[in-house]
Amino acid sequence: MSDRNQPKHAASDVDWGSIGIGEISPPDITINDRPFNKEHLEGISPNLLEAFAAFYFSRLGFRQVFITPQSDDKGVDVVAINEHEGILVQCKSSKSSNKDLGWDAIKDVVGGTAHYQKQFPDVTFRRACFTNQIFNRNAIEQAKLNSVELIDKNVLENFMSKQKITFSEIERYLSL
Repeated sequence: MSDRNQPKHAASDVDWGSIGIGEISPPDITINDRPFNKEHLEGISPNLLEAFAAFYFSRLGFRQVFITPQSDDKGVDVVAINEHEGILVQCKSSKSSNKDLGWDAIKDVVGGTAHYQKQFPDVTFRRACFTNQIFNRNAIEQAKLNSVELIDKNVLENFMSKQKITFSEIERYLSL
């Protein structure tokens, strides 16, 4: 068999994760994206929860929002900055709807503050913990003592009830 008959690239050679839907769909076709709603919070993966947190803070007006690397994130999953103000976010997901979360997330974000303050010296950071569940009494107390905002499923469900959100809006933060 000659080389001319061999395909130049196989489907396995393509990085399918790097191709956006707009690159493969005809421009005259509207893609109806699946809505993301409170039922999707229940079993959300850690990566998608981080992307949802990035989306959430961008909707709150933060202009520069990014997810930190999966390893060596220094206790911070999402960094959101708007000029000289920012917020450091630790995300914790749980698939169990009856599980109140302890204060591990608070310890993580408090511990990571110095690293990001050094990296962004002109930014004054607040801290937050973001979850698809609720925090227990000890976590709430420790958050108050350490000036950490808690964003739980009740806050998120309220946020989601006020606007239409799609999976593609959230998932775009996975590729940043």
